[in-house]
Amino acid sequence: MNNWKYDLFTGLGNVSTMQDVLGTATRAAHALGFDYCGWLSQLAQPLPKVGHLCFTSIEDAVHERIRQGRYDETPARRHCAAKTSPFMWTGGTNDSVFLQIPDIAEEYYSSGHRGGWAQSVILDDGLSYMFYTDSRDEIPMHELEQRSPHLTWVAAAVHARMLAFKTPSSVTLTFRERDILRYLGEGVDLPDICLKMKLSAETVEFHLENALYKLEIPDIRTAIAQASFMGFLH
Repeated sequence: MNNWKYDLFTGLGNVSTMQDVLGTATRAAHALGFDYCGWLSQLAQPLPKVGHLCFTSIEDAVHERIRQGRYDETPARRHCAAKTSPFMWTGGTNDSVFLQIPDIAEEYYSSGHRGGWAQSVILDDGLSYMFYTDSRDEIPMHELEQRSPHLTWVAAAVHARMLAFKTPSSVTLTFRERDILRYLGEGVDLPDICLKMKLSAETVEFHLENALYKLEIPDIRTAIAQASFMGFLH
């Protein structure tokens, strides 16, 4: 077994958070000649103030645009929402992806992301989950095709580990914690949450901090999205 495969296998066996899964996958991506990777989930319950559940190896402008749905209508996202076969792009201006969406592609490229690869899984409920990896540089299509079998292996391992978090065995949220996260995801601000729940601001903050601690996520929007992904907000 290649060293990167062994490292990925053992690393995924020791993770405790979804961000840890992505960190482990990033090391495999580096071994295959890529710089970044990410994992994106559709949510069963749309939350207007949250966007997608998205974990990336770098918190940059591209990460925020992906979370906000900026690239939802790109060829890669449309392909991965409907099919489970790999999707590849070279990162060049002659690439078919660039020619379809030149303005968005140029924005993506100018942020330091160019050639890449993506693959999704689609569950029985119709929701898709996409793993992707990309490079700072252009990558010829024949090189992407050569790396694709290895990347398919990485994607399968990452999807399996990420989706295991949908049925958490160790995380539980109280009804108050769930209600607060759901209200925030729906765009209700804290003063109105206090009124709805007949609680003081201090009590609401206490329950919110507890929820973030249990989910091991400091960012409120990501915590809301992950709680929805795990089925706590349905």
